[in-house]
Amino acid sequence: MLHNGKKHFGYKWLIVFILLACLKASAQSNTLTLKDALASADKNYPAVKARMDYIKAAQQNIKEARREYIPSLIAGEQLNYATANSLPGTYFSYGLSTSGEITPQNLNNPSFGQISGIFSEWPVFTFGQNRAKIDLAKNQEKLAEAGLDNERFQLAVKTAQAWFDLAALINLRKSQEDNLKRAETMRRLIRPLTINGLKPGVDSVTANAEVSKAKMSLLDAQKNEALQRNYLSMLMGGLDITNTTPDTIILQKLPPELVPEGSAANNPLISYYMQEESVNNAREKLARRDYLPKISMLGAWWGRGSGISPVAPNTVDPSFSDGTDLKRFNYAIGLEASINILDYPRMAAQANTLKYQTMGLHEETNEQKLQLQSQLKNADDYYSSAYQKAKESPVLVNAAQTAYKQKLAMYNAGLTNFTDLAQALYNVNEAEAQNAISYNDVWKALLYKAVPTGDMNILLKQL
Repeated sequence: MLHNGKKHFGYKWLIVFILLACLKASAQSNTLTLKDALASADKNYPAVKARMDYIKAAQQNIKEARREYIPSLIAGEQLNYATANSLPGTYFSYGLSTSGEITPQNLNNPSFGQISGIFSEWPVFTFGQNRAKIDLAKNQEKLAEAGLDNERFQLAVKTAQAWFDLAALINLRKSQEDNLKRAETMRRLIRPLTINGLKPGVDSVTANAEVSKAKMSLLDAQKNEALQRNYLSMLMGGLDITNTTPDTIILQKLPPELVPEGSAANNPLISYYMQEESVNNAREKLARRDYLPKISMLGAWWGRGSGISPVAPNTVDPSFSDGTDLKRFNYAIGLEASINILDYPRMAAQANTLKYQTMGLHEETNEQKLQLQSQLKNADDYYSSAYQKAKESPVLVNAAQTAYKQKLAMYNAGLTNFTDLAQALYNVNEAEAQNAISYNDVWKALLYKAVPTGDMNILLKQL
């Protein structure tokens, strides 16, 4: 019996262990870590997906540029039903061509005709034009990749900031809940005293007002938390995080006071601006090569059929089969060199326009570098200040809580009035609210140090 009892006792502990493990797993599943939020945003946010599509488009553009070297091969088939009258003389063509002998009078008898042919043109020598097009397409691909890197980093910054803000608002809401409990407790203590005439009735009224103020503060905190939760959900691609809570355990401690210094040189925004310069420079090179001549190899084959007799042009056979039967065949091969001689001034102006645009982009890059260097210095100062405030905030909370307890005891002993007690309660609320966000501010300051460097690991390595 004892053995069975021990066995039954062991089963009970096994069940308890399983239940606790399930509860822990459930709690963990409802916890949103910063890394999970960043991963979800990077995976689901539409702007990131759009940048990925732009890269694919740029890759196809490279294929298109490379395939411009492939010869053109045009096959044509034409059937017509027309007259064929001609006179000697010169004229500008409007795209209509009449082929036939000169006749002494108009012949209004139409006939069927046919021409079938194949025409090929191959730009054998382009003097670097094709290579310039390929280089431009490659630089556009690199620009698309730099745009993706910058978009991912900027999204990570927004998501991390939103995550920290939500964590701070949750802590602030909890602080307001504690404040409401203290106000309600104080009202319960004061009410019987005022009913029995031991305290003035105005104290009860004031206590009710303090409870109302605490409720309103709590409602504001709940509203701000809901709004921030919606914003973070949007950054995470619309993921439902209604029942999840940021993992605020990390916010209960401080990161190292000294963290590795970073540089703004590797910021994705700088890379994006520099790649814009490269793209514009490639456009300039292409514009200058567009003026150079092109040497192409030409080839053609065609056959003709006509209902007009080649021996007696006045004789017309109106039948379809006779007119569309191919009777004459020709071929031609040759080389063509072409250059637009008077196009140089336009090309030179276009190339110079692109050159000055590139110079302007270079100065914009320098401006961004200066701004990021300034942000890096400001972030260092902000981090140092936030760190010192975070170390002092627990002292302020302890002092406010101790003062409140003393004022409450003095009030119960009739040694102070309710106004002093209400002020002490207000001081506790303010101190706890400040403490709720002081540690959070340090972590956000660490995030701000990562922003100008473009390296989120400055923050993530401390988690």
